[in-house]
Amino acid sequence: MPAQLNKPLHPASYRPLLAWLLLMAVAIVILAWQFHRGIQFDTSILSLLPDEHNSAAESFANNRIASNASQGLILLVSGERASSLVAAEQLQTALQDSGLFARVEGKTDATQLSQLLDQLSDWRYYHLTAVDRAKLQQAHQVQESSLLQEPSPLVSAAISRLYSPLGATLTRHLVDDPLQLLDHWREQALPNQGISLQDDWPTRIEPTPMGQHWHRIVLAELNGSPFDMGYQRQLSELLQRLNNTIHGLSYTGLIVHATYGANQAQHEISTIGVVSLLGIVLLMLLVFRRPSYLLLVFMPLLFGCLLAMATCLLIFDRVHLITLAFGASLVGVAIDYSLHFLCHRLEQPIPTTGTAATRDPVTGAITLGMLSSVLAYLAQAAAPFPGLQQMAVFSAAGLVGAWLTVMGLLPWLTRRMPANPDLSWLLHRLAAIRSHWPRIHQPGVAILLTLLALLALWQLPKLAFDDSLIRLQTSPVSLLQNDQRINQLAGGASWARYLLLSGDSAEQLLQHSDTLRDPLEQLLSRNPGLHYHSVSQQLASQQQQRADYQQQATTVYASGGLLEQFAKQLGAVEISRSARADFANRANLTITPEHWLASAFSASSRHLWLGEFGGRFYAVVNFSGTVPANLVEQLQPLLQDAHRSDWLQLVDRPAAIGKVLNHYRHNMGWWLAAAYAAVLLLLALRYRLTAWRILAGPALASVLTLNLLALLGMQLTLFNLLALLLVLGIGMDAGIFLRNSRNSLYTWLAVAMSALTTLLAFGLLALSQTPVLMYFGATVLCGVILVWLLTPVFTLEDQHA
Repeated sequence: MPAQLNKPLHPASYRPLLAWLLLMAVAIVILAWQFHRGIQFDTSILSLLPDEHNSAAESFANNRIASNASQGLILLVSGERASSLVAAEQLQTALQDSGLFARVEGKTDATQLSQLLDQLSDWRYYHLTAVDRAKLQQAHQVQESSLLQEPSPLVSAAISRLYSPLGATLTRHLVDDPLQLLDHWREQALPNQGISLQDDWPTRIEPTPMGQHWHRIVLAELNGSPFDMGYQRQLSELLQRLNNTIHGLSYTGLIVHATYGANQAQHEISTIGVVSLLGIVLLMLLVFRRPSYLLLVFMPLLFGCLLAMATCLLIFDRVHLITLAFGASLVGVAIDYSLHFLCHRLEQPIPTTGTAATRDPVTGAITLGMLSSVLAYLAQAAAPFPGLQQMAVFSAAGLVGAWLTVMGLLPWLTRRMPANPDLSWLLHRLAAIRSHWPRIHQPGVAILLTLLALLALWQLPKLAFDDSLIRLQTSPVSLLQNDQRINQLAGGASWARYLLLSGDSAEQLLQHSDTLRDPLEQLLSRNPGLHYHSVSQQLASQQQQRADYQQQATTVYASGGLLEQFAKQLGAVEISRSARADFANRANLTITPEHWLASAFSASSRHLWLGEFGGRFYAVVNFSGTVPANLVEQLQPLLQDAHRSDWLQLVDRPAAIGKVLNHYRHNMGWWLAAAYAAVLLLLALRYRLTAWRILAGPALASVLTLNLLALLGMQLTLFNLLALLLVLGIGMDAGIFLRNSRNSLYTWLAVAMSALTTLLAFGLLALSQTPVLMYFGATVLCGVILVWLLTPVFTLEDQHA
């Protein structure tokens, strides 16, 4: 082939170059400004999902809970008694010295516990357990009868405990808590769930066939965001060092899962990006055999990603790592334009100059392909789906940047292009393949494709989709099992499902909470190992406080009451006088939510009190321990009570997210139809009645892909449907270029290379361990192969094309 002529470009051809220079300069300035400010990447999988369409109250509760729950880290040191004690002290010191935590709670000496209990002295006459309340009521009924009675069980039990090993502690409270009613309530208010204070450490002792296993518990509060990658790295390095030095250490918390997800996404960005890049480099060198062509092919990709990154950082506060992983695969689409441009220049070596460049068939096809693809991607951005919006903006901006690079920069760089590489060997093989390729006008082919299409469409409504949140879980099973075990051992609660209570005032809210105690206790009786956590366990309503005080006044401290029985049996009558005086001195006290929140006593439960929002007050009840799989079903009688419907609701976040995903999955069909209709209308302006030939390939490939994935056993999700928009864009580009060039061999070469590069980029995502990327990758892998096979069937019109 002749050498490339050295002919200068017409001045009008510099306008696209100037536009490209201006846009890239702006993009570089934006990136520099963002790097100066400090770029923060998002790693939370939930931030990819759309809003759950919650009520304002649910959103308020979820935000408050998330801000509390996300900052916690639970650590366990397990082993024999002595070794676990030494290791726990070493762990607490290391955590405190690291400067990475706002608070570290572990060792608690008896003095601290005693001071905590002393803070409850003002509360002792205003809070009773449900059991003691019933016993006092029974004792009062007996007192009012004229029958002779045996001593009250409360009195007998109190005296028996005085002679037990606990007697030394209880004797100090003979005056202020003679019947040990406060002690009973304290056990309810601070349930140990099998955790006791051993060697001044909160400890769970687990019996095993080899003897007792001691688990020392340490709770830490983060002083940074669990989604901040810099903070994740610091904490991960600390925990890794502690893992190497402390035997029996285990831990869990949101930051553990967030760090795993971030590391996995970073690893896949690098590995998938590098592997796909190497594959594409080898492909380009194999075909073009010149490094200069390789540079020209990748320039649009480089500058397209530059513009895409700048655009995303300008529009969104944070860019998700999955968006970057998806953007790293943009190479599969962005280099289409440079491939078609270069293949056309190989076919037509004399450069087009002046305004004739704008009428160049390849530039027109590239522009039409870009507009159609951007239109398809922006259909994704129309959905209120944060992750999809970022991916759509990144893709659309990247394609615009790639297109402008091809239009503005490549003509200038290729004006002195060296002699064309010898592609005759490859073109000869493509010509042979093209001559034997099936065509839609052939009766057998038309019948076969029609039957395939009808079968696929018939099966489409029968395909099973899974909208559960578990399909988006990035953490491995081992990490989830470790999380579950640590939470059970340390008494950690799950926030996936909880009860949300409300009231017009703080007092009404507490009254509502009081009424749930009995049904919740019944729930526990049916589910051994289950625990619930409620404000009512530590703070009763003022109405209940006054009732409890009055109950004790008439049953315990009245003349002839239980106090006198206790004093007579104990042989210490003088106790009665002092106890009555102390009881009378505290007759007008009330313990308010403000008092409770300000006390150290509420530290373990104050997060359950959400406070005021929108003129109402809110609190939550959550569950821990062995949570039954049918908990939601067991709660239905409680939730369906008409008297509770206006102030009690179940917040089931996995179900709510699944409902949202289901809603958008059903709507996705309409968005796909809208994208096809918009693109068909755009193509019809250029191709008139033959526009259907361009869209037939990707449309048939899409329905066949879903059926094929289901047949292969893949669980289909919303994200498979979203990937079909990419199949549309890729297939549409191939159809436009083949149709425009009348199936030129050079265009066949460009389409084949484009498909291969797309498979290397997007197809590799099918190997990803990140579910969202895997669903995208598997769908595009199948879709692109089918598009590659089907598009020429519709664009080849006759045997001599």
